[in-house]
Amino acid sequence: MCSGKNLISANDPVSRDINPWLIAIAVMSSTFIEALDTTVVNVSLPHIAGNPSASTDTWTLTSHLVANAIILPMTGWLATTFGRKRLLMLSVTGFTTASLFLWTGAVVTFF
Repeated sequence: MCSGKNLISANDPVSRDINPWLIAIAVMSSTFIEALDTTVVNVSLPHIAGNPSASTDTWTLTSHLVANAIILPMTGWLATTFGRKRLLMLSVTGFTTASLFLWTGAVVTFF
């Protein structure tokens, strides 16, 4: 149950400074990044399966799905503990940093 003390009222001077379009764009771009990540994993599976030692294809998809299944129930608690805005910023920053590390590793092994 939600108490009224955590909600921002329309008469609050702070609520007038919040742009709802900015919030919508931030949430939509984060959702797009997660969907893009899932698509990349699913598109790369045939390439991984083409490898003669193709036991990693199931582990790739399984580990991605398990990571999603573990973090989804925890997001409510994390949002309550750290705040929704801070959690979103930490999540996007962490995902971007991890993606950069993975990209750097792929570029280094490519050369």
